Amino acid sequence: MFFTPRLGNERLRILNLIKKDEIVADLFAGAGPFAVLIAKKSQCKKVIANDINKDAVKLLKENAELNKIKNMEIYNKDAKEFKGLKADRIIMNIPKFSEKFIGTALKNVKKKGTIHYYTFSRDEKEARGQVKGLKVKKITRCGDLSPGIYRYCVDIRIS
Repeated sequence: MFFTPRLGNERLRILNLIKKDEIVADLFAGAGPFAVLIAKKSQCKKVIANDINKDAVKLLKENAELNKIKNMEIYNKDAKEFKGLKADRIIMNIPKFSEKFIGTALKNVKKKGTIHYYTFSRDEKEARGQVKGLKVKKITRCGDLSPGIYRYCVDIRIS
């Protein structure tokens, strides 16, 4: 499991995009930094929080309980097992492996929904190239991995 406080501004950016009654799926939730914040502070209908790591899910459940979260479903499985979630918004904060799960996200997002695809790249052009054929709404640089390698969030709009 990975957590960085350096993504605080990015988590707030995503939180501020959530609309009332949205269903949000965090496919790689870890201990829940995105999922718990969104469930607690937005007016979303529901957050679906998942992680394959059972220790992370244990911490996620504890975090949700401590924060008195009632609008969250928590799963401990491989994200590829999800089919037809019909989420308005999907968070894919697993920059090293996001490319392997883009098909999963596409199967689970509603029409006119948004996928927040995180990746490590040298520049915006390289980040955009990972999602060829999809409508990129915005690309946000939200940190770095090493000199010359940055964390980007590619916001993809599904038509």
